[in-house]
Amino acid sequence: MTKYGFPVGPVTLCDEVGIDVAYHVQETLTADLGVRMTGGDPNVLKDLMDAGILGRKSNKGFFVYDPKKKKEKPVNPEVQPILKKYMRTPVKYDTETIQ
Repeated sequence: MTKYGFPVGPVTLCDEVGIDVAYHVQETLTADLGVRMTGGDPNVLKDLMDAGILGRKSNKGFFVYDPKKKKEKPVNPEVQPILKKYMRTPVKYDTETIQ
């Protein structure tokens, strides 16, 4: 996403604002925008919250945050089994289609 001018990708953004906040935003937008917000399953965020995975504020989200190692951001292995429940067949878009 940064290749297209965004400062961070959606996963990093979710971790930074908090997975609980992202879930609340998703609920609000779905209530207001309806069908335009369909596509992903919001229960993935709920499952992450239920597992105590809240993003940077809990030192673990999609990535693991160690206050002593600010430059390192390894992928959180606890997230992978949760995400697997919601995986779909990937769709590939070329750069022209995204633009």
